Amino acid sequence: MILGVLLLMVAIATVLIRFGFKRTSRVLYVLAALAFLFAGTGIPANILLGRLQNELPVRTEAWGDHNVIILLGAGSEMTDQG
Repeated sequence: MILGVLLLMVAIATVLIRFGFKRTSRVLYVLAALAFLFAGTGIPANILLGRLQNELPVRTEAWGDHNVIILLGAGSEMTDQG
């Protein structure tokens, strides 16, 4: 979604510069760049996901004798030690 908003802002700024609104188009270009950098930091995602993940109960289950961990390794290689 952020990519669509950024592309729309750049498109509007490009159209505005063609009609002579240089200052407004520069402001839109700067806002698009700042929004791109802000979205890339992960801060908006942390804010949105923080409320969702805080309410989940933490389950601690005792490990038994027959529990297994499955490692999915597409590029794993066997060595001489197993």
